[in-house]
Amino acid sequence: MVDAISLSRSKHPFDLWAWVIMPEHVHLVLWPRTDVRISSILTTMKQSISRRAILWLREHSPEYLSELCDQQPNGKSSY
Repeated sequence: MVDAISLSRSKHPFDLWAWVIMPEHVHLVLWPRTDVRISSILTTMKQSISRRAILWLREHSPEYLSELCDQQPNGKSSY
């Protein structure tokens, strides 16, 4: 999570006033510096973490990936 926050700070200007990282979730108090959207800041963080989680699962527990698979009616799947 710390790496994801750092990545997001490098891409989006915001001040991070407070944070709590817990085993299952995170609380952040942040203030965008310019007209950057909070959703963009959080998307960068979430995508970074999800990519790492999927890579870890592929290496250490590939059988669990099927639990995360979202199969769309058009045939596309994502995690």
